[in-house]
Order: sequence, then structure tokens, then C-alpha cells
Amino acid sequence: MAKAYKDILKKYAITYPQYLVLMVLWENKNLTVNTIGEILFLDSGTLSPMIKRMEAMKLLTRVRSIEDERVVNVKVTKEAIRLKEKMKDIPYLMLCKTEYSIDEIKKHTQKLKNLRATLVKNSGEQYES
Repeated sequence: MAKAYKDILKKYAITYPQYLVLMVLWENKNLTVNTIGEILFLDSGTLSPMIKRMEAMKLLTRVRSIEDERVVNVKVTKEAIRLKEKMKDIPYLMLCKTEYSIDEIKKHTQKLKNLRATLVKNSGEQYES
């Protein structure tokens, strides 16, 4: 997937994992680092440096929780919201690259979610779809 997105994303100077973080935050506006990691199945060792880079790019802000300093809240910036508008055609461009219909993509996505859930279940970890 990262390779398929690479050409499309290079003009925005972001990577596929960064795009995923932005998509999650565009939907939710404000999440903790841990919640982003749970949604994207990324550990904090991978996610934290990426979020720091994205903050340096002025796409995100990080704020430690007042209640618990271990918790870091992440929000998109106005720059990231402007970028969302510029990137609105990316899902369509990717759909065209697949040569699948939307219904086929939905079926494959559900199969992958089921596969992931089964793998997680059989490894003894928690999973929510």
C-alpha cells in the first residue's frame, strides 16, 4: 500500500503512514497517541517519532494531558485541514489504481478485517474492529 500511495503523496511531502495518521485525525479531530496507535495498529515506538516529525511540519500539535502527564493528545492544525482539501481526490485516485469497484473494495476490506481479527484472537491479544 505504501508503494501504491508513494507517487500520489510525494507532491504533499508526506508518507503513507503520515497520511493514515492525518486521515484518523481528520475524522476525530483530537485523539491520544495511544488511541491513534490502536486504530492504526502501530506501537508508540513507531508512532511517537512520526507524530513529532508531523508536528515539526506544522500538521499536528501535541499537548500533554493535565490529568495524566503520560497521556499525549494530538490535534490537527489549520495547515493539516487545508491539506485535507488539497488531498480530497486521493481516495478516488487509489480506487482507479486498483481497477476494482467500490463494492469489491468493501468486500476485500471486510475480509482483511476478519483475517486480522482471527490472527489477533489466535495470538491472545485484544482486538476491536
